[in-house]
Amino acid sequence: MTDKRAIAGMRVIICHEIQVGLVEDDGGCRGILSMLTTEGSLDISLDRATADAIVDAIAAIRPKIDR
Repeated sequence: MTDKRAIAGMRVIICHEIQVGLVEDDGGCRGILSMLTTEGSLDISLDRATADAIVDAIAAIRPKIDR
């Protein structure tokens, strides 16, 4: 877990819009997660393992957000 003091001086990037898509090629299918943020757009290519890691991270964060 990251120490709150280590991130105190960092800028917060706020996501305004999220879109998802799929791209298929000879190597297989990959997910595309596109986010429009306060700093610009961010596109992330996801294989199955990366997508699972993001889902796990969100599951860990979600209960803390509701506090």
